[in-house]
Amino acid sequence: MVQSKAQTVDEWMAALDLAGLPAFQQLRRRCPERLAGWAERMQQGMPGYGLRAADSAVAFNSRKQNIAFCAGPTVIVPIA
Repeated sequence: MVQSKAQTVDEWMAALDLAGLPAFQQLRRRCPERLAGWAERMQQGMPGYGLRAADSAVAFNSRKQNIAFCAGPTVIVPIA
């Protein structure tokens, strides 16, 4: 899937190839568990999660044979 024109994550999920759907359903289930208080949204044609007043800090997309998972610097925890 290239940059989607879907307005909602539900629309984006409905357009997925059925073979990839279970992996994206799991991502969609896990993100809110781990990112409590973050809002789900479509941004730049991809589903993502971020604080309500900020850009998405986590996003994912479907690419030919794989899943693109993007995590911004606010998500990555440094190892001490």
